[in-house]
Amino acid sequence: QNSGASLVRKSQSISSVRWIVEQEKRTETIIFKNGNIYEGDTFRGIMDGVGTFRWSAGTVYKGEFKNGYPTGKGKMILPDLNTYDGDLCQGYFHGSGVLYLSNCLKFYKGSWKSGKRQGKGWVEYGMNDSYVGDWFEDTRHGKGYRMYKNGAGYKGQWSENYKHGIGSMVFENGDYYTGEWQQDKPHGYGEYTWNMFLNRTLTFPICNMYKGNWNMGIRNGVPMTDFPRKILQNIVMGIVAPEKNRLSSARFIKFPEQVGEGKKSYSPINISIHCVTENVELTYFVNEIFRYLHSFRDSFSFSHCNEADSDVSMGSIKNMNRKLTNDYPVEKYKETKLLQNMITVYLPQLRRVYERYATITVKGEHTLNFKPVMVRLFLWQLLRDINIQRFISLVDYDNFMYANPCSCYEYGPHYPFEHIYFWQFLQCLVAAAWKYYLSRSMNPGDVSMADVVAPEAAVIELGTGLISKVFKRFLQHVVIPNSGSIKGTALTKYKDLAPLDGAYNLYLSLGEPHTVNMFLYSSCPKEGVQIPCYIGIQPDCEPIREGFNAALLGDKPSYIDVKCNHLDKIIEKGKQL
Repeated sequence: QNSGASLVRKSQSISSVRWIVEQEKRTETIIFKNGNIYEGDTFRGIMDGVGTFRWSAGTVYKGEFKNGYPTGKGKMILPDLNTYDGDLCQGYFHGSGVLYLSNCLKFYKGSWKSGKRQGKGWVEYGMNDSYVGDWFEDTRHGKGYRMYKNGAGYKGQWSENYKHGIGSMVFENGDYYTGEWQQDKPHGYGEYTWNMFLNRTLTFPICNMYKGNWNMGIRNGVPMTDFPRKILQNIVMGIVAPEKNRLSSARFIKFPEQVGEGKKSYSPINISIHCVTENVELTYFVNEIFRYLHSFRDSFSFSHCNEADSDVSMGSIKNMNRKLTNDYPVEKYKETKLLQNMITVYLPQLRRVYERYATITVKGEHTLNFKPVMVRLFLWQLLRDINIQRFISLVDYDNFMYANPCSCYEYGPHYPFEHIYFWQFLQCLVAAAWKYYLSRSMNPGDVSMADVVAPEAAVIELGTGLISKVFKRFLQHVVIPNSGSIKGTALTKYKDLAPLDGAYNLYLSLGEPHTVNMFLYSSCPKEGVQIPCYIGIQPDCEPIREGFNAALLGDKPSYIDVKCNHLDKIIEKGKQL
């Protein structure tokens, strides 16, 4: 009656039919003229309740009905033996349900709307071939994660089954791309890393990376990188070597030519991220030292000292005023060359210090199969070990280094996971030596600079190797004896106590930079609140989390929970990142 078809009831008279219609609910069998059959509950002659409907074409549905339609929970077997188990509304797949395909391992589990996949859902196309995420009108649309059977994986935004928007992908050969997409191709700004590998340690590897613009899968426009500035723009051969001209103001390397124009090529450009010693940019620091000594000009005027009561002769004062008045390029050149020569002399010791702190979090049983790079967090540990905080705070030190236009820092002055390459490390030591030297007047008992002229009279020594002498004494008495002492346990015993990325995000949420007192006041439990149990505070207490921090992919740390049953799968695939 509901579908307009005539009903036939077996062994029933007309009067009995009238009586059935008047009943509220009944279980019966209905045979339609087109061959469809219904067996189950009815309400006032309409399919309503629980029943089984068999179409003449072979489809079978068993489940709930409402007002003559399959509505509610049910299971439907299609003619090709594909099976749906879940919610329906007026005959459509609607709500939450699972569709299994009989002839393969493919299935879909998730949300439906009017017979189409829409909302959150998971589809399995085959072995190690799946998609989990958002759907809209039967297409991948929104945010989702796609794993391919060849080992590749993509996580990000989708539009009508295309990778479209912001997303990250690990390719089957181990390459990694994160950035903007359009119709399944990198388009817009993106970062491409070659030969990516999975790393279980909190040690950061050196990566071969391209950062810049893309046009439908082809590198295009002006790329940028945070590698050394002195390069030869030989894009065709893929060779990068020192160049005569310097980029004095840019924080990034800029190639004027388009890369990969006219051809789809993902071949890496071999950029050396370790400058040779004689090419390390030190001009900025030399200029700053010369500029700083200007401040002592007035203290050496004729009206305040004479040859009788001063250690500085009148001839030296005249010589000093001449140097301060002129641009003294010769003196600057001499100081720069002598400083570079001094770095060369101590190069083996400096490399050992760098490598020691680049691998500070690695235990003895771990063997690295890659060349590590220091990050700012590890540099802070070195600065703490040599007691630099006695004469300058880490915040001020970071700001001083970031002011250098040749520093090539990418993420800002205080980002703890910024890569510090060896040539940048040398710049950091030169800056620390200069700040340490200036603190001599505040520490008269310090004998490390005993044979170096005091800062207030140092201008007369400019051009004679003053800066290299300061750097030498700084290495001999401060850096080499104290490096490796590892003060504190933040990067050793307790490095896995809490997720580093989560702790840093909490720090940023409070405003950067701020003091330890502010961080503790904002993050620690207030009076009357029970303090959580952490490793080391109470030896017999079970820790809140068991895991470790690791630089799995790229330059950002991740926290891996060892209680996760899928840890090995996450480590091996790395796609969840």
